[in-house]
Amino acid sequence: MSGLMPREHGAYAQLGFPLATGLIYARGDLAGAGFAIAAAALFLAHEPVAVLAGVRGKRLQEQLRQPARRRVVALAAAAGLGLAMAVGLAPQRAWMAALVPGGLAILLLPLLGTRKLKSLPGETLVAAVFSTSLMPVALCGPVSWRSAVVAAAVWFAAVIPAILSVHAIKVAFKGRE
Repeated sequence: MSGLMPREHGAYAQLGFPLATGLIYARGDLAGAGFAIAAAALFLAHEPVAVLAGVRGKRLQEQLRQPARRRVVALAAAAGLGLAMAVGLAPQRAWMAALVPGGLAILLLPLLGTRKLKSLPGETLVAAVFSTSLMPVALCGPVSWRSAVVAAAVWFAAVIPAILSVHAIKVAFKGRE
């Protein structure tokens, strides 16, 4: 159901490229793959949760309630399986690194289901969560903390100009509709 897939197409790249970088650094490590699976599943769960919460409107909420529930359950299971893969396999430094995107994601919780998620601070925080998601994945491999942090910072820095540009365009066209 396309109504249950994330609508923000740029967000796929914002998460996908950092995760791909982390997987390259992890060199095929199963724990790294587990972290990546969990991150991707949680990202994909956003849209069905938004539908269930009524953020996408009452009509979609009523139409897609059952498929959205099934999708949330399946994606929660996938995230749980990904984390289970990482539990016994990931080194302690990877778990410590997972606190960074996890902690940032907790800061997003009050914004979920609101228009504030689409604000400049909200999108900047999302970019930080996505870019730092590479850290626990990468640190399952033979890379240093420094390399993982620099890679996350580079992806974050690469996304910020796009976010600023989109918001500048929104401001320029506000009221012209």
